Amino acid sequence: IENGKAGLQRQNETLLQQCESQNIKIKALEQKLAEESEQLKQRFGEGWALYTEFLQLAGSEKQILKSVFPAENFEAFICGGAKDASLEKIWDEVDLNLKNNTQMAYLLWKIFEYFLRLANNAKIETVYKIDDVKTGDDYDKKIHRLDADSRVQGKVRKVILPGFSNIYNNENIRKTIVHVE
Repeated sequence: IENGKAGLQRQNETLLQQCESQNIKIKALEQKLAEESEQLKQRFGEGWALYTEFLQLAGSEKQILKSVFPAENFEAFICGGAKDASLEKIWDEVDLNLKNNTQMAYLLWKIFEYFLRLANNAKIETVYKIDDVKTGDDYDKKIHRLDADSRVQGKVRKVILPGFSNIYNNENIRKTIVHVE
């Protein structure tokens, strides 16, 4: 009986040591996760904040950008949004939501601005810019698009949605939507 008891005590001590060793490993992994999470926040803090806002949208609202963000994870959000073709799709959705869902349009605009910067940062030179149109500018159909209540000529009285351009090849990708009086 004494040998069995001693054997069980040794076995118990071994198990306790293994358990302690596993707890140390778990704490180390939790620390590493916290550090990597902090690094990710520092590198992609704004993107993470926009992603979490995007996740709060209703399923039908998220569905409209399914081709840009095919999976609901942060990596797909970053990789999908930073593609050149995605900029146009996001801008188009801002345009479509301006009248009926201004809250969503505002969020999508913030997402668009973020990904435009991200797309530019991924290139050797800046390629994209948000067009600089101001109140008082003369209406120019080459770079402006009229809103529904505008006159067909005159001065820009309100910028509804800034357009954007490819400055590398001097192409206006989306015209600035303006109200002209």
